Amino acid sequence: MRPPLRATRQALALLGGLIACLAAPGADGDAADREATGLAASERAVASTASFADQFRNPPASCRILRINHGWSTEEAAREAFVASVLEGGFGGVVTNANFGYGYVNNPGNWDALRGGIAATRQAGLDLWLYDEAGYPSGRAGGLVLEGHPEREARALLATTTRAEVGPDGAFNVGPLARATASSTDATSGVYAPQNANDGRADTRDWRHWSNDQAQPPSPERPQWLMLEWDHPWSVQRVVLWTMEGYEAEDYAIESWDGEKWRAFADADVHGNAATRREHIAPAPVRTTKLRFLGRQGSRVQPGIVRVVELEVHAAPGEGDEAAQCVLRLPPGKLLFARAFPEADGGVALDGARELPPGEDGRVTWTVPPGRWQLLAVSEDRLFDGSQVDFSGVPEHAPYVSLLDPEAVSAFVEITHDAYARELGSDLGSLFVSTFTDEPSLIADYYARPMPWSPIAWHPILASRFAERTGRQLMPELPWLWLDGPGAARTRYDFWRTVADQLRENYFGRIHAWCREHHIPSGGHLLLEEDIRHHVPLYGDFFACQRELDVPGIDVLHCDPARAPWDTARLVSSAGELEGHTLVMSETSDFEEMGANPPRPVSVAQFRGTINRLLLGGANRFNTYSQFRGWTAADLRALNEWTGRASLALTGGVRNASIAVLYPVETAWTRFRPSRHGVNEAGPMAERLVRSIGQVNDLL
Repeated sequence: MRPPLRATRQALALLGGLIACLAAPGADGDAADREATGLAASERAVASTASFADQFRNPPASCRILRINHGWSTEEAAREAFVASVLEGGFGGVVTNANFGYGYVNNPGNWDALRGGIAATRQAGLDLWLYDEAGYPSGRAGGLVLEGHPEREARALLATTTRAEVGPDGAFNVGPLARATASSTDATSGVYAPQNANDGRADTRDWRHWSNDQAQPPSPERPQWLMLEWDHPWSVQRVVLWTMEGYEAEDYAIESWDGEKWRAFADADVHGNAATRREHIAPAPVRTTKLRFLGRQGSRVQPGIVRVVELEVHAAPGEGDEAAQCVLRLPPGKLLFARAFPEADGGVALDGARELPPGEDGRVTWTVPPGRWQLLAVSEDRLFDGSQVDFSGVPEHAPYVSLLDPEAVSAFVEITHDAYARELGSDLGSLFVSTFTDEPSLIADYYARPMPWSPIAWHPILASRFAERTGRQLMPELPWLWLDGPGAARTRYDFWRTVADQLRENYFGRIHAWCREHHIPSGGHLLLEEDIRHHVPLYGDFFACQRELDVPGIDVLHCDPARAPWDTARLVSSAGELEGHTLVMSETSDFEEMGANPPRPVSVAQFRGTINRLLLGGANRFNTYSQFRGWTAADLRALNEWTGRASLALTGGVRNASIAVLYPVETAWTRFRPSRHGVNEAGPMAERLVRSIGQVNDLL
């Protein structure tokens, strides 16, 4: 039986000892609904007149791994040879589509080849799934959606920020004006880069800071250093060191360069430090072009790692106007505003904001009045540089569509889905088990490389829907999406709720409705499923989007059982359970191993172990593009027989829920800040949320 969920908006449940995700109640998922989507037919494919023992001995095609095949030969012999290889390896069928090239869905020859492939696959008694794109991420229809319609391209709000402080005496933090370098750096995706220690951010709970390479631990003889260097000298009288809460640097020194040698700065030769903020004031201003922090020992819990959140260097008064100038780089595109907001207790105050002067050469220079200020510039531009489609996807370096745009999604459905119905018949469920959408998202997440600005996916419809939902105008509240303060939580909640609903309804919901009309389940997997911080910029509400899939799924790019994301499988299988569905897909391949230098072979045991942990989480349908290099046909059959037996036994079972655990996407909304790189700047509370979710999953 299904657990009572009517009182729960966003939750997880512990089902039979495993975590399952519960969220806002949706469709009841009764038998009529399953018949309408074609799920009943695919579920019946497991059952047959044969006994369970007979099926367990020789698992049905529907439970075995599927091969992904994105192109069929125009030659019948070649198609039959491919199907024969699928049979020889013990696979259960094929995920397929009209050939990507040569005009994609507009080429009659591609349809002839696909029809031939479908016929050969069905004659062999194998299953078929329908892939919905000419590459990935889904939504472009191989570029046809954007052809002649640049207005359909994905867009974003791009923001740059910095912080400035001028004391009552005119002293000014010139740290952000310096070039930052270090003796060594932890290489974790830019999270610990030297530039993080003079970016104007002094949140001692934020993991985005500088730390040394663990392979080069600090010592009194060989300290790890962080250096700031300016193009011209400053008269420095005060230096403030911010270190990580719980990881305070114990032993350190600060030195300034006098043009010939390094000299100790004020009283900055410290032993046994336990403070996150420490101030050092020189008796007289020190003229210098370089200043460095020398870490001799890290914290008590990590003595081999020195962490610096921010190194503030305050120039003495008397430097002239230049000493109180702040530079803010402007994001590209149409500038919406550039303002300075006064800091107050608990964040910034929108009241009292000052418009910054016009920019020149992509920068704004502002003479800072006394006080503490946060500067923010926001523009609107196309969302491409640094995004997934800039470095990945098929084809690479091709623009993406806005899934928030009703016209763009209508074009995608018309070009792709309607073409399949027209060419293959409207009852697509009689041919295919499910559709397969591949990584559609809002792409507003620079997870591959850092960028100078932070993005939020944008379409004008969001402003109007925000106003309809809240009765408030979005633009006056827009700074709260990047800055913290007393109104930030409410604005972020309302904004990301608006994004989530628009994406779910406009893309996933519309495709789901189309699939019901054509008696085929909607299925596929999304992007960056494992971390709830990615769910916010990419989907608003990842789980709500998964609930629009009749066959929800995940993507696993490696075959390392120890890292197999069983909890992510549990998350998406819960989405299916809430809607009464029983199939959960995992695209599981050896992408990481084959991309290594040199490639790392994957054994049958490793592949099977990965699948085992995903089965634990609720996945029961698997497909792959792995080439299985070095494997024999016997190896492939052994993997497929194992997978088929396990999938057979674990399809259609009902978990007995005893504990419900919140899936806290609404909490994530209020704590999320956009980042210049992935979710590194989402904020310490968002980081804490991720750790809490992981701890709950592991403990349960």
